[in-house]
Amino acid sequence: MTAQYFTVLTDYGTQAFANAIATNQPIQFSSFAVGDGNGQAVTPTADRTALVKETHRANVSAVSLDPRNNKQIIIELTIPEDVGGFYIREMGVFDSTNKLVAYANVPESFKPTLESGSGKVQVLRMILKVSNSQAVTLSIDNSVIFVTRQQLNPKKITSQTANGFDESGHTHEIETADTTKAGIVRLTDDTGLDSDKLGLSARAGKKLAQLISMVQLALGNYIQNNKKSNSVTSNSTDDVATSSAVKTAYDKAIDANNNANNRVSKAGDEMSGNLRANGFSAKENYGAFEIFNSNETLRIEKEGQNFKFWRRMPNKPDVSNYMPLTSGRLALEDDVNRKVSKSGDEIQWLNVKRGHAWLNVTSTAHGSSGIDFTNSNGRYAQVSIEAVDIGGWADELRLHATPPGENYDTDRRQHIATFSPIGDVWTKTYGWLHEFYAKQSDNNKIWNELNNTYRKSRFGYRWYPNHYEGAQVIDIPTSDNSVIRITTMGVTIEGTQTINLPEQYNGFTKVVATDVGAGRRSVGIRMEGNNKLVIDNGYQTGLNIIVIGHFGW
Repeated sequence: MTAQYFTVLTDYGTQAFANAIATNQPIQFSSFAVGDGNGQAVTPTADRTALVKETHRANVSAVSLDPRNNKQIIIELTIPEDVGGFYIREMGVFDSTNKLVAYANVPESFKPTLESGSGKVQVLRMILKVSNSQAVTLSIDNSVIFVTRQQLNPKKITSQTANGFDESGHTHEIETADTTKAGIVRLTDDTGLDSDKLGLSARAGKKLAQLISMVQLALGNYIQNNKKSNSVTSNSTDDVATSSAVKTAYDKAIDANNNANNRVSKAGDEMSGNLRANGFSAKENYGAFEIFNSNETLRIEKEGQNFKFWRRMPNKPDVSNYMPLTSGRLALEDDVNRKVSKSGDEIQWLNVKRGHAWLNVTSTAHGSSGIDFTNSNGRYAQVSIEAVDIGGWADELRLHATPPGENYDTDRRQHIATFSPIGDVWTKTYGWLHEFYAKQSDNNKIWNELNNTYRKSRFGYRWYPNHYEGAQVIDIPTSDNSVIRITTMGVTIEGTQTINLPEQYNGFTKVVATDVGAGRRSVGIRMEGNNKLVIDNGYQTGLNIIVIGHFGW
């Protein structure tokens, strides 16, 4: 049965939907109109641009998807009680440009007004079938409130629900509780979170209770800081020695034991090393000092007011010498002349020689120490090696030298080089050498680039004068083991013929043949194998051939 009442898209509406889908710009329905058809029933047609006779127009109340079919759009118009006094036989919806998009006829109905003694709110719905519901902007006129009984049904509210409704009911949003307002509380087992919106679960509370119990137990065995002492001389019976105090006492005991082991016993002992002292004293009536060396004995003793030097050797008579006792130290003149004064002196030659030789220069009141070298009996030193404190408990070594001049009567030393604590070297001519000379990594990069340049420049060229009418081969390297190979050659053929290339290919290859005659005949040419060309031609023809392809090894 043919439907009596139906809705059609106008020609404009069809075009508007197609454009909306193509440009992804949805249609916005702005107004909804009704009319009385000029007192007659109407039949909708697509060429309409307006209602037959419009009696009322208002903003669209709502545009929504049909919950039973997402390919259907429901457009609603709500007419309040105070609007009426006309029949409704036709209706249409308009877009934001005020053009008619869809047109429909409806069963005749009368919309009264309150003044007529009967008032009603009338809701009109137009349903459009569309291929893409995203081509329509869904909207609701918030100035119109109209709900169904189903929409009044309350739905389950959770912490995730929002304010809204659909055909099955409505929901509300409930705020999450925090320290300033009531609401839904979310529980957590994590006791380490910093949040004012989460509540601790019973499991988390149990965990905290266990931690508190452990802390209380530990506090019962805790030694207060004011009861800990680093002293190793305290007589307290209440304080407890710290690890530092125990370590100090242990170190002192080790030092005392080592000191005792290295002492000479008062009851008599033997020494394996040298003995140095400011003086020796014999408190008996007779005192002497003896030195034993192999079978020889040397004794120094006091006899009256004289020093007696006595020596005994096997199978030889004893030898004695006397020296008068004087105040101060006793020394031989030859020995004095051979020693260097501690307050400063001059020597002709310095030689430090021992199993592990070392020369020590110590500066006790200045931030530098060094050694000066003077040549040709100059008035001033010409070369110096200087150790300088540069702060931060770090020292550097500096070299000073004298440049060319007329004589050595003036101090012309200049700072020429520095060795820093971290191994950097500075010179007067070049500055810091690590900034002047290239690093090894920079040298490696240069050599790599030179190698790449050498490799890329290794092209090849070969000429074959007797290969048909002459051939040449050019190789252009693309990597260490591959080239682009170009072969050009001349040949004259008759009919279909297979010819050989001077060198082979083993990759992608293209070949071109050109007729060198004035007739310009068409020829067919193809690659066969790695070094053969098959040429198809019904005539005798001279050809220039170019082959470009890959060869690798």
